[in-house]
Amino acid sequence: TLLQSLNDSDIKLRTSSIASLAHAGRPVRDAQPVAMVLSKCVTALNSKDETTQIGAVQALQGVAAPETNAPLLALANSTTNSETLRVAAIKALGFEGNEGVVNALITLMATPNTELLGSTASASLTAIGAKAIPALTAVLQKGEETTSFHAALALGRMGAKALPALEQVAKGNNLNAQRWSA
Repeated sequence: TLLQSLNDSDIKLRTSSIASLAHAGRPVRDAQPVAMVLSKCVTALNSKDETTQIGAVQALQGVAAPETNAPLLALANSTTNSETLRVAAIKALGFEGNEGVVNALITLMATPNTELLGSTASASLTAIGAKAIPALTAVLQKGEETTSFHAALALGRMGAKALPALEQVAKGNNLNAQRWSA
């Protein structure tokens, strides 16, 4: 079965199995044991093979489980990982309502020397949605150039649901924040 192939010694079979799990999405209670799938994918994150790691990240992105926030954040924050792996981990954290990672993603928006990580973190915050709005408006109010840029993009992509928060920021006394909220 698919779950058994996650333990196979053939790396191509394991990687294909992980990709299949990613396409299947979050398992339903009766279909497959959620804990086992998550456990196998999290174990694959520690592989020495980056292709396997990325496949596991993609599977976890499809599953969209807050239980995997910690290992995905560890991958995203590790400067020894490739930018490709870090970006994949950041993308996997961006799902509706995943408020447990908002502050960590905001920190990643300010990562020096890599616009790609900041842009990806901003996109993930957009996917998280309304739960990220208070933290994103707080970033605007601080007025720091890089993080404010990414926060403004995330809020703009959220559309109407972010409008009341942006209007509040625009009414404040901070000129930098007003500029970013416009």
